[in-house]
Amino acid sequence: FIRKKNIKFVLTIHGEDARYLQYLPFRFVVKRFTKVYVVGSYWTSFLLKKGFNVEEIPNFSPIEKEIKDNLQNSKTHRNDLPSKQLCVVASDKSHKNLKIFKEMPKEFFEHLKLSKLSLNIVGVSKNYFLKIMEVEDIPDGIILSGRQSRLNTLSIINKSDLLLIPSFTEGNPKVVWESVELKTFPIISNTLNFLGYNHEQYPFKFNPDNADNFWKIIKEAILKKDKLKLDNYFKISSYNSVRQEYNKIYTKN
Repeated sequence: FIRKKNIKFVLTIHGEDARYLQYLPFRFVVKRFTKVYVVGSYWTSFLLKKGFNVEEIPNFSPIEKEIKDNLQNSKTHRNDLPSKQLCVVASDKSHKNLKIFKEMPKEFFEHLKLSKLSLNIVGVSKNYFLKIMEVEDIPDGIILSGRQSRLNTLSIINKSDLLLIPSFTEGNPKVVWESVELKTFPIISNTLNFLGYNHEQYPFKFNPDNADNFWKIIKEAILKKDKLKLDNYFKISSYNSVRQEYNKIYTKN
């Protein structure tokens, strides 16, 4: 297209779609935009290394009201269940740090085997998980759900006591905000610091290089989470708050 005087053309690209910008004809077309925003830090960094002039935009994803209401109306009374349910939403990528589960202390696997805990891992293939765990069979108490629709993923988060985020890098992880909206406490790697999250005060963060510390924080969160309010640590989760942040970014230049 032809760029007209005083008119700005802005491209916002999300997730793995950003990788296509390195190829023709996309590489040529993207240069015609006034601004290019990339959702999340991983693909922003990827394109910057490829020589693109891009800026990061936070990865917020508020849940539609109808979906949220239906999930909350069907919410299981988790305190009445005999086991605590944990979940992870990830992918077959090293920065997701799923290898930390291989180093978890014996007590963690004993809790899984005795059904005191269950761990549902979404978005990860069986072959990848077996490879990083260096085992031939999935350990007792761990469920690999594979790729799921957004609705199914939200349902799993909604039914869980804790969402585990062991990643080294994430940008502004939308799954955290979805978890917060559904009142499921996230356990967050202390390498993650993103917009709207009070990382200095949040009690349930851990060292992603230390599986013992990870397990310690999980146990603390199970005991203490019901006495805390997520809103004290996460400030951006509603449609209006997300829209306000986007407007600031899009109109700053």
